[in-house]
Amino acid sequence: MLQILLMLSMMLITPPVDEFRATYRAVCMAESEGDPSAFRQSEWAAGIAQIRPIYVADCNRICALAGDPRRWTLQDCYCPAKSYEMYTIYVIFWGCRYCRLTGHAPGPQQWARIHNGGYNGWKKRSTLGYWAKVRARMKP
Repeated sequence: MLQILLMLSMMLITPPVDEFRATYRAVCMAESEGDPSAFRQSEWAAGIAQIRPIYVADCNRICALAGDPRRWTLQDCYCPAKSYEMYTIYVIFWGCRYCRLTGHAPGPQQWARIHNGGYNGWKKRSTLGYWAKVRARMKP
């Protein structure tokens, strides 16, 4: 039953594909200047989207709850396609929580701030500067 509820909640918040991808590209530029081999030792952040081990673990947990067999390791973050999969799983899942709490569909600001600050990133003051950095890299 939990699997069905998770999948339904994620399907209800399907973002506009172009806007979602544009946000992801801007996140990647803000994080690594688009470098898939980037690694930030101080945070153990890897790949084009600078994904941390706790993010990978959360993606694996989300997929396990949904009955999805996909699993990742930090090494997978160096593959742009796998990083995009993790980003999608993470921000859509936590974006659904944002929607339940606020009654609003998430957009680029919430996606970027969730990516940077975790499930409550959308409301953390500490992610506002990050959002400004991402927004500056988005093409009009």
